[in-house]
Amino acid sequence: MKERVELRKRNKSFEKKTKILCKEKEDIMCKCANLKEKNKQLENEIEKTKSQLELAINESSSYREKLRKYKEENRKSIEEIASLNKENYSLSYSISVLRDRSEYTSNFTNEEISKMNVTIGELRSTLEKTKIVQEEEEQAHQDEIESLNNTVVSLQQQIQISKENHEKDLKICKICRGKSKVGFLESSEIQVNLDNNDSGLVKIINDTKTKMTSEIDKRNREIELLKTKISELTEALCTCEERAANLQEAEQLKKLAKQKKCYEEVIGHFKKEMGMMAQQLGDLQQVLTLSNETAHQESAKIMKAYQEVQSQNELLCSKLSVSEQKEQLHESKIAELQLLINNKEVELSKHNDTISNIQKTLNDSIRSNEDLQKTVKCLNETVNNLQCDMKQYEEENCASKRSCQQFELQIGTYCDKLENLKRSLEEKTAESLKLEMAYNNEKRQLQTVQRQLHETEKLVQQSQNSLVETLDEYKQKLTDSDENNARLCIECDNLQSQISNLTRKEAVKDLEIKRYRKIVGDLKSTMMELNTELNKNLAQKELKGCKMPNCRKRIDKDDPKSMDVCLTCPCEVEFYQKMVENLKNALTDLKTQLKDAQDQNQLLADQLQQKDAQMLDLKQSKDNLNQKLAQLQSENKKIDQLEKELDRLGQELQTRSMQLTDVKKSANEINSSNCVQLACAQEEISHLKNELSNYLNKQYLLKKENDQLQSELTQLNCTLCCCNDKIKTMKDQIDQNLFKIKNLCAEKEALMRKNRELINELRSRDNVTADKQKREIQGPIPPLPPIENRPTKCKCRANRQACCAAKKAPTCASPCSLGSQGRGGATSFYEDSPRSSPDFGLGSEWYSTNFQTQTDSELDSDEDYCVNALEQLTDQMRQSNRTWTDGKCCSNVDRRTSKHK
Repeated sequence: MKERVELRKRNKSFEKKTKILCKEKEDIMCKCANLKEKNKQLENEIEKTKSQLELAINESSSYREKLRKYKEENRKSIEEIASLNKENYSLSYSISVLRDRSEYTSNFTNEEISKMNVTIGELRSTLEKTKIVQEEEEQAHQDEIESLNNTVVSLQQQIQISKENHEKDLKICKICRGKSKVGFLESSEIQVNLDNNDSGLVKIINDTKTKMTSEIDKRNREIELLKTKISELTEALCTCEERAANLQEAEQLKKLAKQKKCYEEVIGHFKKEMGMMAQQLGDLQQVLTLSNETAHQESAKIMKAYQEVQSQNELLCSKLSVSEQKEQLHESKIAELQLLINNKEVELSKHNDTISNIQKTLNDSIRSNEDLQKTVKCLNETVNNLQCDMKQYEEENCASKRSCQQFELQIGTYCDKLENLKRSLEEKTAESLKLEMAYNNEKRQLQTVQRQLHETEKLVQQSQNSLVETLDEYKQKLTDSDENNARLCIECDNLQSQISNLTRKEAVKDLEIKRYRKIVGDLKSTMMELNTELNKNLAQKELKGCKMPNCRKRIDKDDPKSMDVCLTCPCEVEFYQKMVENLKNALTDLKTQLKDAQDQNQLLADQLQQKDAQMLDLKQSKDNLNQKLAQLQSENKKIDQLEKELDRLGQELQTRSMQLTDVKKSANEINSSNCVQLACAQEEISHLKNELSNYLNKQYLLKKENDQLQSELTQLNCTLCCCNDKIKTMKDQIDQNLFKIKNLCAEKEALMRKNRELINELRSRDNVTADKQKREIQGPIPPLPPIENRPTKCKCRANRQACCAAKKAPTCASPCSLGSQGRGGATSFYEDSPRSSPDFGLGSEWYSTNFQTQTDSELDSDEDYCVNALEQLTDQMRQSNRTWTDGKCCSNVDRRTSKHK
């Protein structure tokens, strides 16, 4: 009786626990649904990140194409600038030559002209020498640039080799860790030291940078890098922001994936424990209490851990929002990154602590499972002992049949659910592996992009320094060119004034020559007239003074043909002789004068020819000067355009510098005047150099921290592998437990068969006792045959029948065989027979095969009803036991009386 009371209490506690388990099951299902939704959200976020990465890759390719275009444009502009410099040099040289010519045009000596020719030859030779020297220098620069490019390529190859070696070392560490035993792994730190090659490479890179800066400063082709580098800065800022956001999202995805794995492991472990408990509920009720307590404790711990993780996630979200707002500033960005890395290390330590706590709970649960297995073994021994006692509790087995069927159904459902969970876990593990692979690929891409960004930032800073210097140089050159242009304009004006003066002088000289020719002609005519008059006067005087007797003079004033000459006078002959002599002298004088005049005319003609040639040269030089002036004007326009572009680029630089000052918070506002900017440029360059050195040091520290994070990631991957191995072991344990459950079900079926046979025997005995009592009431009892030759037979449950002497229809005296009608359905001799079994209103008995369970919405009311039904069954079992004991007592009394007789 005590055992029955205990069984009743156990049944009640078991039913209460089943209610609790159903509620916990519903909670677990809700959690599983929430986890599925979270997984879907994570998958959507991962797809978004993938799309963003693809967009970033496409943008980077487009930016690279733009950079190539800008480089080509810059090369063209550099070539144009070089050609303009050459033209300016040629113009300056030609202007200097014209200047020399204008100076020497005043002096028309042959010696100065020869000196000019000598100087022109020397200048040509110097020009050829300078051209040769320039070509040699350009070739040397090109050779140096090629050697530097080769060194850069070799450095990149060495960096790739070091990366591959580092990845091989990491893979070897992973393989060694995968081969380690499955068990509780203590937190171990793997320190990855940087190679000496990396430090050497960094030094070489710094040396090459210094060389490149020194060479690029000499070169005048760095103007084209303004546009490209500014665009790269904008792109780098955008890509930095996008990559930072992507990194934050990836870190959040990591954390969520880790949390998901932890939750899945805990839920899987919890479900496994629930399945074990559900499988052992039929025979191991004491184990349920312990497992429920442990499950509640673990669930409380898990909920606490979940709440802590949620609080940490909220804190991280708030910190990330703050960091995203502060990422717009460059200096604060670096400081915040360091702070974030420190916080992340703290958070990783916290996560490691939570993981260690979860592992401790898992180890405790494993130990509890081992203890439970030990208790199961002990209970199996007790079950073997109880099998002997089960013969005495036949009627209780009938009552437990219903519960066993229900539990079998529940076990089947739990097994199906476990299989579904196994499939879902396998799918999730496969998805998680895919996500890890994708994440690793994305992480590598991000690392490469980050390195490219660092390199671009360094190049941008170098280019900025070089551009500032080149801007200074070009501004100086512009000022010099403006001064030279002003000088050339002044000299051109002077030359034009000199040319106009020379033309005026030549015109004056021509007029004077004509005037002199007229004067000479007038003099000739006057001389002829004077000669004729003198001759006449002399002849008249001589004729008047002629005292010769033989002089005959015929003068007829009225005669027009009269002559003033003596025809036969001897003085006339002398006169003619004198006249001839005078004429000869005059002719000789005139010849000498003519020769002198011809010589002078030839000299003047030569001078005129020289002046004409000089005028042609001056006209050509003037035309050349006009062309050069037009070219200079076009060049000035180009220079103005370049100045405008430089101003625009300067404005862009100012805007970028303003952005950088906004990011840094420490820089002051840039002055509007260009003079102040030029004055502050050198200070800014020195400041930027210091910042570059600090930035490189910080980058080196960040690389170290990244290596440490990678080592921690490898550790986490090892822990994940170990957890997967543990999950596999747990799966194997589950399979073993399922096999044990199947064996227990087979043993249960065998026991049920034995119980049925015993029930049939009891029924036959009850029929025999009933017949005996009737015979005692009706008449004397004939002698009983031996028990071995009794005609009773035990048949199947469907064909229960006992053949007695009276051949009366058998009546069921046991409470298990009664129908829902109780006594009304079948006649019995016992007035104190047990009550009828409860009718569920479905036309079928609770122990029959066509019994239907109710829905989950009616579980609470059904459980209460089941409790009442079990209480009624226990009452029926007690009453049947009493009647059976009373029947035994009566049979013993009858036997004693028969023996005494």
